[in-house]
Amino acid sequence: MGPMRYRMQVVVALIAALPAGPAIAQNGAQQTWPPLVVPAPPPPPPPVAAPTPGAPSETVNGHGHPSRRTLRGHEFLSPTTIDSPFIQTVFDTRTGARAETVDDVPIGNRINDLHALGVRESFTFDVAVNDVWGVGVSGFGQFGTGTSPRALALIGASYAYGAVLDGMLRVFRIEESGTQASLRAQLFGAQGGQRLTLVPFLRSVRNMPAQTVAALITNFGELIEVPASWYGGAASFNVAQAITPLIGIQASFRLDLRRFHQAPFVPGVGRVDVDSTGWLPSVGVAVDIRPPDSPVAFIAEYRTAAQDSNDPTSRAHHLVGVGVYYVAQHDLELGLNGAGEFGLPPITGIDADGNPVDSKRGKALTGQFVLRYFW
Repeated sequence: MGPMRYRMQVVVALIAALPAGPAIAQNGAQQTWPPLVVPAPPPPPPPVAAPTPGAPSETVNGHGHPSRRTLRGHEFLSPTTIDSPFIQTVFDTRTGARAETVDDVPIGNRINDLHALGVRESFTFDVAVNDVWGVGVSGFGQFGTGTSPRALALIGASYAYGAVLDGMLRVFRIEESGTQASLRAQLFGAQGGQRLTLVPFLRSVRNMPAQTVAALITNFGELIEVPASWYGGAASFNVAQAITPLIGIQASFRLDLRRFHQAPFVPGVGRVDVDSTGWLPSVGVAVDIRPPDSPVAFIAEYRTAAQDSNDPTSRAHHLVGVGVYYVAQHDLELGLNGAGEFGLPPITGIDADGNPVDSKRGKALTGQFVLRYFW
C-alpha cells in the first residue's frame, strides 16, 4: 500500500495546483479565483467657472492674453482721428504726408491758389495698468512748406513738435450688449514750433515806410520768423458698440482747452506776445468692418471740430478718412490711412493797397502708414 498511497498524494497535489474554475457564490452568481479587480472610474472634470460680468472676451492676442478690444465676438480696430474707448497696452507709430491747398489768396490785384506739402511722424504708448485704468504718452514732429514762390511768401515754411500725457478710465463694460465706455483726459499737452513767412515783413514795410533799407535788412530775419506754441488739456467720453461680429461702431465726444501763443517781431519794440484761449469741442465716429477669417479689415472715420479764429494750427472743421489694415495677428495692426480735411483756417494775403485780407478756408489730403503693437 505504500507506493499506492504515494501516487494518490502526487495526484491530489497536481489537482490542487491547477487554476480554479468558476465557482458558485452563495447568491448563485459565478465567481472566479483569483477575483477580478474592476478599475475605479476616472474623476469627473473640474467645473468650468462662469464668466465674470465685465471680464474681457476670450479672444486672445499673440501672447495668449485676452483682447480688451473684443465685444460680442467683434474685435475693434483702433481709430486714428478720435480717442479709443479701450484701455489697452499698445505702441502706435504713424508716418504721414500731407498736401494742402488754399484757394483765392489775394496778392495785390491777383487772386491765387496756393499749395503746400508736409510730413509728420508721431507715436503713442499707452499702458493698461489693469482692466479699468491706464496712462499714456504721445509725441510728434512735423514740417511743411509752400511749393511755389508765392506760397513760400504767404504760407511760408513751418515746423512743430509736441508731447501729450494722458490718463484713461473705463466707465463700464457690458458683455451682453457688446458695449464699453471710457473717459480719457489729456492731463497736459504742449507744442512748440516756428513759421517763416514774408507777411510780417511786408506788413512792416507798409506800416513803417520811413524805415531805412539798412533797418529792414537788419530786422529781416526777425520779421520773417514767428514763434508759435500752445499748451492745454482735454477730456473725452468714448463709446464702443459691437453691432455684429462683422461690424463695430466707436464714437468720441471731446473738449479741448488750448492756450495759443505767438511772438511776432515789431521794429523798435521787439517780440510782442499775442495770446488767445479757446474751448474747442469736437465729435467723431468710426465704423470698422472685420470679415470672418480675413487677414484684412477696414475702417471709415468722420470728425467735426470747432476752431479758434486766432489759432492757425486749429484742426479742420471736417475730416473724412478711410483705412485698410492687416490684422491676421491679434497683437498687430499694419495699415494705410487716407483722409480729406475741409475747412482749414484761412491764411492772410495782401490786397492792392497793402492791407491784410484772409483767403478762403483751405483743404488738405493726407496719407499715413500706421503700425500698432498690442500687449
